[in-house]
This record gives sequence, structure tokens and C-alpha cells, in this order.
Amino acid sequence: MRRPWQKRTDKVRIFDDAALRASAQDIIEFGDDLRRLIERLLRVQKRDHAIGVAATQIGEPWNIFVINGAAMRRGGKPEVYVNARIVSEDGQEIDEEGCLSFPGIFVPIKRPGRVVLTALDQDGDSFEREASGLLARAYIHETDHLQGRLIIDRVSPNAREKIIGQMSKRLWKAADYL
Repeated sequence: MRRPWQKRTDKVRIFDDAALRASAQDIIEFGDDLRRLIERLLRVQKRDHAIGVAATQIGEPWNIFVINGAAMRRGGKPEVYVNARIVSEDGQEIDEEGCLSFPGIFVPIKRPGRVVLTALDQDGDSFEREASGLLARAYIHETDHLQGRLIIDRVSPNAREKIIGQMSKRLWKAADYL
């Protein structure tokens, strides 16, 4: 029997895809199916040169994301976060942020400057991480995805309309080439 995360597509969902607005479900089984999903997330991350990728970005409804350890100067090893939760936030920083689901779009986003995150690893063992700067931003960005929130939800209504307009034009231009 195939589990939902056994799909073979690794296409990143774009801003208007309903899968991006769904809240992810916690993972309760840690086995081969989960390992295959992790492999898919890592493939997408590597292929698209991403700092992080959440399962909802490839249409999977599961609470898991990966972070590029090399990009974060954390030993170069990919990091897996299952059922992650931000348990503490402190301070505020504004920095430019992009997203695979909004290709080519970079906008200033206000985020906490420091966070504490709890999660499980791929074997189901719990851990806690404290982060600041870019890593804190990545944790919040990916957990936002898993809660159905996107970067356009973190900007003003005018900026949101502008981004949606830019994305719509790009999609129409891309359709002309098909």
C-alpha cells in the first residue's frame, strides 16, 4: 500500500497552489516511507540550491522540513526537522527573504532575531535548537510553510498585491512557451 508521501514528483509548488495553504500533519511513523520523503526533500534542496525545503512545498501534507547545513555553516550536513515547533521567540530583525514557491521574488520580512525550536530527527529522537540570524529566519520560514503561511502573509497588503501581480505575469509568460 502506497503512503501519500510515496509520490514520485519533486515539483516545487508555486504561490497559488492550494497545497501551500494546508496545515501539515504530524508524523507518527518513522520508517522507510519517511526516509524516502527525506531523500526527496534533500534532492529538491540540492537541485534548487535552497537553504530549506518544507514537505508542503512539494505537495506533501507532512510536518517535516530540511535545512542545508553547509549554507548555515553547521558542518555541511543536511539537517532534518520532524514535527518542529517554535517554542520561544525574541527580538526582531528585518531582512530580505526569498522562497522557492515565489521564484525570483525577494522582499523585506520582519522576523524574530532569536528562536528556540523543538523537533524530532529522522529516527524519532527529540532535540532542541536555539538559533539567531539567518538560521532563526530559516526555521520560522519553514515552520510557516508547515502551517500554511507564506511570505506574502508577512508583508503589507500593497506589497502582497504587487508580488501576486509579478508572479501572475511570470506564469502567463511561461505558459506562452509551452
